[in-house]
Amino acid sequence: MKLRGGSVWRITMSTDQRAGCSQVVSITPGIDRTLQKYRSVSPTTGHPVITPSLKSRRFVKRAIDILLSSLILIFGLPLLVLLAVLVKVSSRGPVLFVQDRAGLRGRAFRILKFRTMAHRPAKQQAMTWTQDDERSITRIGRFLRDYGLDELPQLVNILKGDMSIVGPRPPLPEQAEQYTEQQRKMFGMRPGVLSLAAIRGRRSIPVEQRIGLHVWYVENWSLSLDWVILWRALFVVLGRKNASETLAGRNAPADE
Repeated sequence: MKLRGGSVWRITMSTDQRAGCSQVVSITPGIDRTLQKYRSVSPTTGHPVITPSLKSRRFVKRAIDILLSSLILIFGLPLLVLLAVLVKVSSRGPVLFVQDRAGLRGRAFRILKFRTMAHRPAKQQAMTWTQDDERSITRIGRFLRDYGLDELPQLVNILKGDMSIVGPRPPLPEQAEQYTEQQRKMFGMRPGVLSLAAIRGRRSIPVEQRIGLHVWYVENWSLSLDWVILWRALFVVLGRKNASETLAGRNAPADE
């Protein structure tokens, strides 16, 4: 696919990956240019190979996660308190939405979010997004979801080591059990608050395509890619792009 500025980037996917991602994913020129600094081409497979030590780069990634999440929690504490009060007074129920998700190596952890929907008992929480879920979003909840503010409590998940700032979005454990071997490669890294899918369509793209993007991210990860996703995600969120679930995206976990 030819992109603005004349740069072209194609991702080669296996048959299993194509089954999990309904279309070939094109990466923007900015990512293309940045990744070239960190990659070389394997003489045997022709695929990009990340040259620095994976272990050391993941250590740096973890250090950045701890530093940034700590700073945001410290300086953003007044905002977090304000949002918690607004959630509490706007509707009955707890301030936080807590749900089991599948994380690193498929292990379950408890994800934290500001509650954006009318409170329901856990047994009534659906595995997929429905029209009833859409109608149950509160007024303050819609605002939080549009600007991604409902995800802020996940800074605690990051400090605990359950999540990263950038990574695949974590599914429900019940959904993860249905993944193919290829799709389960997304559990090779900590799940993220932000993801590649966030800059490629957010909630508007089919879940199968989101999973394909998560797998591609894990297989092609670099620190440079994280910074590109982080930078571009800021504009996506502030611009409220694709903030609402569409029919294509309704196989996502309820309240994702």
